[in-house]
Amino acid sequence: MFRQRPFLFGERPSLADFGYFASMFRHFSIDPTPARIMRNEARAVYEWVARMWNTRGSDMDGAQWAESENGLPRGLAPLLQRAARRYLPDLHANAKAASDGLTHYTVHLEGKLYPHLPVIPFQAWRRRVLQTELAALASDASKIVRKTLADLGCLDWLERDGVLSVEYPEGDRLPLCTSRELSPLERARLVLFGTPHHAAVGR
Repeated sequence: MFRQRPFLFGERPSLADFGYFASMFRHFSIDPTPARIMRNEARAVYEWVARMWNTRGSDMDGAQWAESENGLPRGLAPLLQRAARRYLPDLHANAKAASDGLTHYTVHLEGKLYPHLPVIPFQAWRRRVLQTELAALASDASKIVRKTLADLGCLDWLERDGVLSVEYPEGDRLPLCTSRELSPLERARLVLFGTPHHAAVGR
């Protein structure tokens, strides 16, 4: 994709670019070994990381989105197919276990067994956000998106067992999504015990 256009969805960054950028920058482009692999084997991705870091809103005047093929810009289908094989089944299994009150779950991904994984309520919340966004689409957009997701194997995993009820420590907000200042006691608690996510997985 980055041989064809500067960002995932065209000439300007999308939410998907920012989502990928976080881990690509912090965990892959800075750490020596993954950074070397990226430079040697995925130079266009390495360039995209730098481009994301350097892009400013003022640079985006007149920037266009890429043309779509069957609802998707060219090259994005393999990413969603990979999500259907690896990410969404795990997201569902975690949410189902959380809804059932379990602390661990087991999942099969591409024929490999991953046993006794810790249930993470935040991941269940992320699945619910995807379901909420999908349900909120206007009728015409919903038909296109749902067909695309179904064709790529994603829709079944998003809808399987419906919206699962999971109690998340922060309610409907992201962890630490607050406009108020933290008290000294709250700051000390974070330093010593981590976020609600860390508490949920016993870290």
